[in-house]
Amino acid sequence: MLELSHLAIFQWTDVVQSLLLSDTILLFMKAPGIFILLISCSLGITACKTKLVPKDTVHTEEAFDGELLSTISTETGINFPSGSVGVGYIKLGAAVDQARSAKIRIAPDKVSEFRKNAIFSSGKEAKMQMEFAQEKDWWQLSTLAEREDQSIDLDNGGLVEMSFGIEADKPVAYVSWISI
Repeated sequence: MLELSHLAIFQWTDVVQSLLLSDTILLFMKAPGIFILLISCSLGITACKTKLVPKDTVHTEEAFDGELLSTISTETGINFPSGSVGVGYIKLGAAVDQARSAKIRIAPDKVSEFRKNAIFSSGKEAKMQMEFAQEKDWWQLSTLAEREDQSIDLDNGGLVEMSFGIEADKPVAYVSWISI
């Protein structure tokens, strides 16, 4: 969807620039107000076209450190016990709201500690809808066995969704969240 909007901006900019180059004098003489409006639009669109759209932030297991895991805990309210390993993380760069997804492997001997999180006791049973990482190789939510789906509202108006279960004989939490 994002590429389509960029394509439309590029095409519109090309049309405006072409119009400006070919009919500048004629347009200025007949309708100076429209000429000024077209120049303003062209400059605005060109600025949008050249402005860097924030890129997605992606971390795979090799770059997924304890600091990122701590940040995820702070943002979601989910505490990940020691021994938890981040498998993948994405933060969408172009989203209006802060949209993120992470996959975290939980140490098998720490599952009961992990289950003490409020999302299990106070959350609602709700199948995950926010799969921001579904195109990433590490996001394999459909393979999760013994799956439990939960969601919980955040105090800041955001939402956390989590699917927890077993993947390749290891406990895994898929977490997606937005904050407003």
